[in-house]
Amino acid sequence: MKKWSIKSVFALVAFVMVSSVLMAGVSPVGTWDYKVLEAPYEYQKGELIVEKADSKYNVKFNINGTEKKAQNVKFSGSDLTFSTYVENEYITFKIKVSEKEMKGTLTYSEGNMAITALKKK
Repeated sequence: MKKWSIKSVFALVAFVMVSSVLMAGVSPVGTWDYKVLEAPYEYQKGELIVEKADSKYNVKFNINGTEKKAQNVKFSGSDLTFSTYVENEYITFKIKVSEKEMKGTLTYSEGNMAITALKKK
């Protein structure tokens, strides 16, 4: 009976460790190089900076040396959503985050475009 108890304890510890790793999920925090290949040339590439402060996420874009701040930022599970204005155009983003990349779509008045990003740091 003692051997079974020790095995049970080890199995329980292993289960808890694996569960905690899986529940931790991914984090969008960091600097990402993004691409929107369908966008006008000057907006096709840039940096996406995601920060977390006081349990809230903040998203900033660095496009050709100009920084823009996003609004309505939400992150749940692996889904990152936010919105911003570019040249008076309201744009919403829906992105799936993994450890090293992001993939999703942005929606604006004329339709949708694909966005991808690779984590820099």
